[in-house]
Amino acid sequence: MTPYRDIEERLTVRILACPTLPTLPAVAMRVLELCELDEVDLSAIADAVSHDPAIAAKLLRMANSASFATRGKVASLGRAVALLGTNATLGVALSFSLIGGRRRGDTSGFDHSAFWRRALFAAIAGRSLGRADEAEDVDAFVACLLQDLGMLALNEVFRGDYGQLSMAAEGDHEALLALEGEALGADHVQVGVLLARRWNLPERLQQAIARSHHLQPRDHASSALSLDDAVYLSGRLAEVWTSVRPPAASRAALTDAALRLELSPETVPAALRRMAASVPETSAEFDLDLGGPDKVQAVLDEAQRLLGVHRPASGAPEPETLLPLSSETFTAILQEEVERSRPAHRPLALLVADVPAEDPGGEAELIRLLRGSLRQTDVLARQDRQFLALLVDTPDRGALVVAERLRARLAASGRRSAVGLACLREGDFGLATKLLDEAHAALESEQGGLPP
Repeated sequence: MTPYRDIEERLTVRILACPTLPTLPAVAMRVLELCELDEVDLSAIADAVSHDPAIAAKLLRMANSASFATRGKVASLGRAVALLGTNATLGVALSFSLIGGRRRGDTSGFDHSAFWRRALFAAIAGRSLGRADEAEDVDAFVACLLQDLGMLALNEVFRGDYGQLSMAAEGDHEALLALEGEALGADHVQVGVLLARRWNLPERLQQAIARSHHLQPRDHASSALSLDDAVYLSGRLAEVWTSVRPPAASRAALTDAALRLELSPETVPAALRRMAASVPETSAEFDLDLGGPDKVQAVLDEAQRLLGVHRPASGAPEPETLLPLSSETFTAILQEEVERSRPAHRPLALLVADVPAEDPGGEAELIRLLRGSLRQTDVLARQDRQFLALLVDTPDRGALVVAERLRARLAASGRRSAVGLACLREGDFGLATKLLDEAHAALESEQGGLPP
């Protein structure tokens, strides 16, 4: 299926003639009109925003945030709009208007609550993918939020039928796209673009919707994610939190980021950690249940498990590979675990294994051996010829058992190796770098006894 094609004319007429088609609230429409004028009147935009307390409060909070810090407090909407710019102001107006006006019940079989949860997780993901500043974050937030807008329109045009289709897809977003095209003659991407055009949304948002489900060729001259890339990946990241098959969704997100988008392997885990941090505030801000602390922690634990061993999501099984992490990224993950261990005094251990490059069994076999010595919840990473394993909730004695088991398995496989271990001591919940230094010191001590 092509990223976007015009819908057949008769179906287009039927969709646009639907009396219950989603519409933008008056405040958002007015802000949109004012932002599109050749000569933008910031005071008029501020006046329009003042009619919606939720939008006004959000703009003021953003203007007073660290990324827009000024010498004095921003107390007026006019100054907030001037600081944030029209793109960020429009993004806030659109997101609050759409989510605030969501339908909370439906007898057609379509799950509106599930739709808005996925849409909001996609929006959080877009904002968490490392954009340049908060204004760009807002642009990504609203573009990701709008990517499945066509589903709302299709549910209104094909009352009952669309609810049955969505249930038949059983939570599989790609399957839903195929079912829509076969049964209705158009999918929700096409209809979303049609609706965006009707609303006169900016061209960048129309394009982001059109390309949201289809990967575009990347500009390799730039290491930054384009808006289209961010919207595409946001859907994958949303499924990590909302899919009925979260492990498969996590693997798909890792695959797209590390292979198809050719991003650094820490992109997805870092985005998931930022998403987790913003879930409570975003949930409260938009009055939408995104899951409690247990759900958030479960998703992060699964992501950490998948951080090390990576298997392509589709096609024939391929040998296991290990995503290499930069020292900075692994230290950041370790520091998070140290910080999490502090209040509960949870045990934590770090194991470093040095295996020379001349590996008799190949990398895939080595990784399987390492993984077989650890638990599923432990984080495994590679840096050059060294492998680092973060043993969470593992007391000293248990960590020693793991280290000895790994030494024995490496020796039995005919590999020369050295293993260093450091444990977080009771009451010592300081910097992650200290734990790293101790593990490397133990490794160097063992390396000194190795035959040349």
